[in-house]
This record gives sequence, C-alpha cells and structure tokens, in this order.
Amino acid sequence: MFLNFIFKYIASKLSILMKNLLLLCLLLPFYVQSQTVDSATSDKNDEEKDTIVDVKSSWYGRSMFLSLTTGSDTKGETLSQRMTQNVEFGRSFGSVDVGIALGQFRHMVVDSTSTRYAELRISMDACQFGIFSNEIAVGAGGMFNSKTPVMMEISSTLFAQLEEHWGLGFVFGNIDFVGDHNDSNKSFFGLYFRYGLMRNEGGILTNKLRVLENSRKHGNRRKKTIF
Repeated sequence: MFLNFIFKYIASKLSILMKNLLLLCLLLPFYVQSQTVDSATSDKNDEEKDTIVDVKSSWYGRSMFLSLTTGSDTKGETLSQRMTQNVEFGRSFGSVDVGIALGQFRHMVVDSTSTRYAELRISMDACQFGIFSNEIAVGAGGMFNSKTPVMMEISSTLFAQLEEHWGLGFVFGNIDFVGDHNDSNKSFFGLYFRYGLMRNEGGILTNKLRVLENSRKHGNRRKKTIF
C-alpha cells in the first residue's frame, strides 16, 4: 500500500517535469530568435566613421636614401663617389618641419678625409594640392674635421603622401662649403622617404581617428567611442 503511494507520487512529479521540459523546448526557439534580432539591430545601429582632426605638432622622420651630386667639386669623381645619403628627425609645427639631419658624402675633393656632416634643417610646406606638396628647405651645419667646415643648403622638394603616414618625394638643391682658405659647391638630386602626419591644403597637420557611434539613444545620451 505504501509502495503504491510512493510510485504514484513519483509518477505525478515526472509527468509535471516532462510537461515543463516540453514547454521549454517549444519556447526556446522564440527566445533565441528574439535575441538574434536584438543583436542584429544593435549591430546596425553601431557605425564606424573616420573623422579628420587638426594637430598642432607631431614628430616626423625623413631619409634621402638615394642622391647624386653635380657641380665643379665633382670633377674627377666616379659615379659611386657622387652618391650621398642622410637621415633627418624632428618636429612638425603646422606647415613647418624643424629637424636635425645626419649624413655623409662618398668623396670630397677639398678634403677627402672628411665626409660626414650634421645640419639643422627647416622645411616649409609652400604649396599643397591633395596628396601632393612642394616644400622649400634651408639648412646650416658643419662637416666634421674638414678644411671647409661650414655648410649651407637651400633645396626644394616635390612630395606625394602615398599613405596615411608616409610618402615619397624628389628633392633637388645646392650646398655651399666654406672654410678659411677654401670653398666648394655641390648640387644634388635625389629621392627621399618621409614618415609623418599628412597636411591639408591649408598646410595644417591632420590625423584620422576611427569613431564608433551608436545611434540608439539611451535617455538623452548618445554613445560615442573614439579609439
């Protein structure tokens, strides 16, 4: 008698449990579908946008990796002796770059034992059209342990900002070397690489930021994240 009561009680509980499981199985697909719709709606409301902001100053780097010299001081030099390279690091302020250049010439007729130099160079963005620009640069520095230690440069560039932070350009200019009893002159033509922020047509440094904006309003707030 007691065992029959136990069996009936267990059977009733199992019946209720099975009904609940069946109801859960029926409702689960609708719940999953509603969650998927909410997620898709949220993804549609999230939009990535690029925004351009002005920058007051930024670091830059430049390298004249290939250049040939001409002029009266190159007479008697082979083609390999006419090559010169330099690297430059500095700070951009609006349309002006101020940097220190370190470089070397392969050969110097006046003093062949000294070929390395250091120079303070100031470049100004004179003209900007889209990704293309023209710069004017002046520089002053010195040759190490040379009979013509003082060097002065004036040059011009044609530059193309190929990507967001780097570009390639063509440079041509003239360098004078002055000493107590000697002087010489070299003209040069070369290619250079520059890494730094792009400038707009007003000569202002610009940077691109990625903005994630959620267009759904929560109360009176709009979610916006910059990264």
